[in-house]
Amino acid sequence: MDNGFKKLLRTSLVLGLALCFCLGLSTTALAGGKVFKIGSLCDLTGPFSAGTAPFLEGQRAYQRYVNEDLGGINGVKVELVAADCQMKLDKEIAAYKKFRDVDKVLMFFNLNSAGTAAIAPMAKRDGIPHMYLDEPKAVFLKGGWYFGIVPIWGETGAACFDWWLENVWNKKETRKPRVGLLTADYQGGYTIAIYIREFLRQKNIPIVLDMYTPLQTADAMTYVQALRKAKVDIVINGNTASTGVVVYKTIHALGLKMAKLSSIPTPLASSGLRKAMGESGVGILAASPFALWDQTDVPAIKLIHDLYAKWYPGKNKMAELGVMVGWTEMSVACEALRRAMKKVGYEALTKDIKKGRKILKETLENDMRGFDGKGLFAPITYTPTDHKCNARVKITRLAPDTKIEILTGWVSPPPLKPEQRDSKWWDEQLKKK
Repeated sequence: MDNGFKKLLRTSLVLGLALCFCLGLSTTALAGGKVFKIGSLCDLTGPFSAGTAPFLEGQRAYQRYVNEDLGGINGVKVELVAADCQMKLDKEIAAYKKFRDVDKVLMFFNLNSAGTAAIAPMAKRDGIPHMYLDEPKAVFLKGGWYFGIVPIWGETGAACFDWWLENVWNKKETRKPRVGLLTADYQGGYTIAIYIREFLRQKNIPIVLDMYTPLQTADAMTYVQALRKAKVDIVINGNTASTGVVVYKTIHALGLKMAKLSSIPTPLASSGLRKAMGESGVGILAASPFALWDQTDVPAIKLIHDLYAKWYPGKNKMAELGVMVGWTEMSVACEALRRAMKKVGYEALTKDIKKGRKILKETLENDMRGFDGKGLFAPITYTPTDHKCNARVKITRLAPDTKIEILTGWVSPPPLKPEQRDSKWWDEQLKKK
């Protein structure tokens, strides 16, 4: 074998190994050891990657904790298979099919409302557990395999509104407040609007302005001028982070004194986003489904602090909302796998992947009640007929200098009416928008 050929062979091997890593093949898989495969639909590129990429960071952080600090789930490593979907439905569906047929994941994490709603009936038919937001068309799909770990974003807005009504408005006013509702022209925004309209109707509180906003806009003057004309006392914002920033900055620039409530808790998403809002963000109410970074008395938060200090020495790295979502998804999935394996063993979960997925679903339904991720979220309440998350949240308010003021412990939003716990009701409402 001549030297030229040897050099070519070495180069080919190096490139081959690099390609494996680029394609997402983990070192665990290369080692050929026992693994549990979990899929993640995520955005690493595209217009909304800044808001959704942290989901994957949180998933990988918990995966690293399990694999490196705990030695796996009873010795079995966790392999996370990620797919960059760029918030495009066709890419999400293609990635789902790959998870199902090629990667043969035991379960996967969803990305957004529209994709979740589209994939949930497929996952029900194929028998694959999946989770994230309490997307009504998925979490209330009868016989579905979807599990919520974050409330309907309308519920977080309602919890904030109830706090504001009791602790701020009713202490100085006797009349009903005038509400402005700005929600994204997208399924997630429609769901928030449907929920908030019904919530306020029951309270006999008027919505004096109800508008859909673009997913991204550089100019919110039309919407804010409409808020001013309608003499809004509080604006409930249910749109993307970028649009929200423009709306809040415009309200501030015009000197309007209305209260501000973010139904999607995007102000908690990152310190960079809060800096971008500057003074316009001060006072915004938002509800967190998780304990917050400063709550180091919570065991999960202390654990994340300790891990980040070890992994990123000398860096003041903070786990924000998106990271908490991903961490929670992976912690619930891993705990369910641990409890399932304790009952049936590794082979029963992996030898026949369809049977393994069914065992995992049944474990989530029957054996997870009370699990709270070391205090990170309200205890799980799943049953075989109810896959909705426990919707309790902590009300927060943005203070100066991007600080987050925690106003409450765990509080519950108003309960859903029976008809709202049926995906068909949401289908009917979405047709009307």
